[in-house]
Amino acid sequence: MRKSTLLKLALVFIAMIMFAGAYAQTNVTVLNFDGTAATNPTIFTVASGVETAVAGTSVAGNVITVAAPGLTNGTTYVVYNNAAAQRTTFIWLTADGNVTVRTHTIAFSRNADYKQSAQDVYQTAGSTFGLYADPDPIYNPSYAGSGTIDAAARWVWNFPAGLGTGTPASEVLATGVGTNSNYVQFVNPTVGSYDVMVVEKSTAVSCFDNGQSIHVNVIAAPTAVVTTLNPATACGDQAAATVEIKFTESVPASLAGYAFSVQQTVDNLSDLAATTVTNIPALTNATFVDYPLLTKCKMGNGLTGAAAAVLTGTESSPFYTTFTTSALTVQNNKITRYTYTLKKASTAAGADGIISAISQKSEYVKGAPFTTYVFGSGADGADAVYVAIVMPKPQTGPVYFIPNNYAY
Repeated sequence: MRKSTLLKLALVFIAMIMFAGAYAQTNVTVLNFDGTAATNPTIFTVASGVETAVAGTSVAGNVITVAAPGLTNGTTYVVYNNAAAQRTTFIWLTADGNVTVRTHTIAFSRNADYKQSAQDVYQTAGSTFGLYADPDPIYNPSYAGSGTIDAAARWVWNFPAGLGTGTPASEVLATGVGTNSNYVQFVNPTVGSYDVMVVEKSTAVSCFDNGQSIHVNVIAAPTAVVTTLNPATACGDQAAATVEIKFTESVPASLAGYAFSVQQTVDNLSDLAATTVTNIPALTNATFVDYPLLTKCKMGNGLTGAAAAVLTGTESSPFYTTFTTSALTVQNNKITRYTYTLKKASTAAGADGIISAISQKSEYVKGAPFTTYVFGSGADGADAVYVAIVMPKPQTGPVYFIPNNYAY
């Protein structure tokens, strides 16, 4: 082989290495929302509500360099700006090459109750809810200040049918014309796991990015049941009992919280058939246990795993709590029945039932009064009730006989 040919081959090989090296790494330029350069930005992958730092990164000014093999095609990434004050996500495709991203406030600029985070969305089935996309400030310069969306701005929303009736309607991201609304609302969503995607477009120019994606878990309403069996009728005074309540809801422990109360009712019975029932008002307590809407039963406030295991936040349903009854003592020397009934929380309205942290937030659009969900059936077939009956010890009467002097 001629030297000139070898030289050409060597040059081509070197060029291929340089080309591969140039594109093996990825540069992500990070801007603050106002367009200024971010300082010390950070980048993460996000999956199932967990952010994981991207390995092999270096930062120079506002540019994050991800070493070979660079970013992964089709993956969602999270970027934070200076001191994690602002955040954004983006979907990276190989064709994008190096990218520039702009971070946004953590709390939504027009309604601070809405926030962006790594968490999946949890939503109770049947409850209307909405999602916002923060407008691009270049195409909507007045939005951050006055909330005015540019007349040419369009958002194309895409979502599965199981999410219920969506307004605006779902469109294909690439070809959809979109509507002049950065808000989508879903009515009567059904149980399932869904991805909602959105792309911002403009009638002023024909270009758009890969959009944003958010995962929504629509879950069944929460349930609560008494799992402790009613004890056998007891003789004489008994010690207080520990009663367990089980909660079922498809959320991680870190999001599980329940508002409810337990009512204590104490009655005297004429007999075990309860032919006559006489309530003892002084011992009846409508909020013997009470977890109001603002101080729900949750991690650190009464909620545990099975066998009173301490929750760390990642555990899944069912969850548990216990309460201790009053001392089960005989009252008025009569058959005494102690009844503990699951009731709505003291601060809840409507019918008796349970409200969870997720079911309450799921009705943000609807607002109060929040729906109370009927308590389930206990292990012994009772309707979320624990009943204990104590009887006075029998008093043996005197022995009678024919007197010795009967025939004297």
